[in-house]
Amino acid sequence: MSLFSIVQILTLLSENLNVYDAILAFAFEWVVAAVIYVVLVYQLTKRRVELLEQKQSIGQMTIYAVTISMFAGIIVGVFNHISIGVIGYEVYIARYCEMLDMLTASIAEQPGQSQEIVRLKEQITTLEPASMFEDIVAQANTYMVYGVMVGLISAIVLKRKLKRQKEE
Repeated sequence: MSLFSIVQILTLLSENLNVYDAILAFAFEWVVAAVIYVVLVYQLTKRRVELLEQKQSIGQMTIYAVTISMFAGIIVGVFNHISIGVIGYEVYIARYCEMLDMLTASIAEQPGQSQEIVRLKEQITTLEPASMFEDIVAQANTYMVYGVMVGLISAIVLKRKLKRQKEE
């Protein structure tokens, strides 16, 4: 996950990309990362159930998935903070604002949306760099929400699979 986060930051900093290529690259990276994340959470939860001899409830499996996700979020938060620190916060924000300018120019015919983008750009340029603790907490919270969703679905699928195996 951290690798995909760094790739997104580097994509944003690429001078050769136009706004549509950047959006396509972000979407592709997000889909690949999401698939890998879902497979990892499912496989780790399945492995835990196998090790504990199938005595896990759906709630326990979900909590395990949320815990895994929280640790993944902590790692991503650390790597985000370090990678933006290496690149330089000002450079990162400047390139982000350039992308917003290109997006504004591409949707100039829709006045309401371009005003929102200008307002967003003003808010971004006035933000102070986040501390490492803030980055870690933000990413951990985000990944915990993902963990609840993916973990619950994984737990239900695994529970049904175990139930079918017992019936056979």
